[in-house]
Amino acid sequence: MLRYYHYIRHGIDTVHVSPIDKRVLQRILRLIPKNLTRWKQPLRDIIGEIKEDYSFAVRKAVVDFVLGDAMTKYARKEEITPGRLEIKELRLKWKHRYDENQAKIKRNLFSINACSEQILELWDTTFKKMLLVNVQELVAKGEAYDLTEFTSTVNQQIEETRLTLSEKWYGAIKTIFQKGIKKKLIPDDSKPKMLKKFFNSLATLMTRQLQNLCISSIESYTHYICDVGRSNQGFRLTILLENQDTLSFIPSFPRFQIEILKIIDNIVKSVKSFQRIERQIYPDLPCPHETLRVRRYYIRLGLVLAQMHSSFPLKIA
Repeated sequence: MLRYYHYIRHGIDTVHVSPIDKRVLQRILRLIPKNLTRWKQPLRDIIGEIKEDYSFAVRKAVVDFVLGDAMTKYARKEEITPGRLEIKELRLKWKHRYDENQAKIKRNLFSINACSEQILELWDTTFKKMLLVNVQELVAKGEAYDLTEFTSTVNQQIEETRLTLSEKWYGAIKTIFQKGIKKKLIPDDSKPKMLKKFFNSLATLMTRQLQNLCISSIESYTHYICDVGRSNQGFRLTILLENQDTLSFIPSFPRFQIEILKIIDNIVKSVKSFQRIERQIYPDLPCPHETLRVRRYYIRLGLVLAQMHSSFPLKIA
């Protein structure tokens, strides 16, 4: 490396290096504000640095050319095997299909659209760790809940989180699209098919984010319900003696089952009320559904419910 720079600095006579064109210097000087040109000495120093950098770049290019030309003499020629020849022939045969698929991907996929990128970044930086049920708040109480108090607290948390999503997440997405329209980042409404595909891709993205939130919230809530004696301090029951030989529980065990499982339904419902974003931007644009179709993920949800039934300590009579 030292020898390389020695060749550049001292191996080439500057007589053979043409100076920088005066017209180029004049264009550079015209970019300097007039109020700064009164500093003559710094200006001369800058011009000297420009000339020196230009001379160095030319000499470096000469050295690179000479060394590169010398290395090509000893470069090993690439061996052309029968397999490579076959691939070369097939490449021509597949080219039309490749071009066709590439054009189709560009028409239908919008994974690198600036609006999609901003929506992903918004979710990952602000809402990814959000849950509809604040388990930490439930744990912080440190004592058993009354069933009515518990359901009221959890449903209030779900509603507050839904409002936060509606105002901050959905509102921020609307702002992103309003700016995207001004910057022409969204397909023109004169191409309805392209616009429809674009909004379908965004609906899929937003739906996926809400589904992940829903599943994470259900899993966190289920873990809290099943973790009796540790994070969950249990529930208060009133035991009554009836007819001298019959015990009754208030609330009843079936009532516990109904209320606890109803919260899961409320979690799912809370993420199914968001409109597709094009309904806010292009109200007259036809779309297959008014709202984002957040699916329940029946298999995973079924596993969660099965875990709850098997782990929850109350026996349903």
